[in-house]
Amino acid sequence: MKKRILFILPTTGQPRYAKRIDSLKKLGFNVEALSFRRKYHKGRIPDCKISYLSNVESENYFMRIFTLIKDLPKIRKKSHEFDLVYAFGADMGYLSILSVFFQKKPVVCEIADIMPIQQRKTISGILVRTLDKFFLCKASLLVFTSKHFINYFTEFLKIEPSFITLENKMDIISIKPIHKNLNDIITIGYFGLIRCQKSISILCSIAKEYPNRFKVLIAGVTDHTVELNNLPKNIKFIGEYKSPHDLAEIYGQVDIVWNVLFDKYMKWAMTNRFYESLYFQKPYIVNDCSVNIISKGNCGLKISINDDFNKITESISKIKNQDIVNWTNSIKDVNSEVYQYTKKDYMKLNNQILKLM
Repeated sequence: MKKRILFILPTTGQPRYAKRIDSLKKLGFNVEALSFRRKYHKGRIPDCKISYLSNVESENYFMRIFTLIKDLPKIRKKSHEFDLVYAFGADMGYLSILSVFFQKKPVVCEIADIMPIQQRKTISGILVRTLDKFFLCKASLLVFTSKHFINYFTEFLKIEPSFITLENKMDIISIKPIHKNLNDIITIGYFGLIRCQKSISILCSIAKEYPNRFKVLIAGVTDHTVELNNLPKNIKFIGEYKSPHDLAEIYGQVDIVWNVLFDKYMKWAMTNRFYESLYFQKPYIVNDCSVNIISKGNCGLKISINDDFNKITESISKIKNQDIVNWTNSIKDVNSEVYQYTKKDYMKLNNQILKLM
């Protein structure tokens, strides 16, 4: 009889959730999901039965938790039908651990973000870390999408949990890169969840100051902090896209990919753009202290987020076509295991889950 896994999702549409669910389904598990409803992009919906819970609108961490708690009885009731509960995110982990508290059922919690509030030296930050330490240490297994997330647990929470690292790489797919011919105008691409207003401001400045040398393509969805009105004519925003189906088309329209994270609290995060840019053989613009860098080989422009606005735009303005060629050639030498899943990656999680059941 197939082992059954119940996935707890904060929303549908996040490609990573679908990747994980689809891969475990292919490995022979019987899978089903409970998902909250949120305003989020519909990039990729998991291929399984999904039952929906409450609407979650608040961006406030604590207000969101109070809303989630209301559905605890539904999650508890549903969890009785399954051998293991798999949660995406710390707050979903709280709920999952509470829902199986008296069942002695294993809970796996996947961590893909360490949010700013978790690291701040404020009362709210201390409270969140207290919750994390109380609940997440009770998870049977933590799955990190970046090996650097262990720093949060050892430095901030002072615990050493059981974990594996499973990066959010590209699926094993047959989509081929589309190679764009270089011309006098270099196109910069900014894709995914668009949530950095400083990045938008820098790209707008580049487009305005160098209209004969640069243009920008933005694709994805914005959060509440980003404003995309009154963009220069040489910046195009095409909105939401489907992953992985539309990736070749949008990456095929650009010469270099924007992958700068100005938020110091995101220093450990591995972005989708890192893996996608390597897969589609596109150089990147990245902050020099980022973990989203190929250490061996020069695959793009590195900038310092500590530099002032003008120095950053000046650095970008110096990009030449030959730089794009050189960086692209370096990317072609990168081993595909860096950015694309292998069967070994899939089996690592599979084997850990079987040990818990």
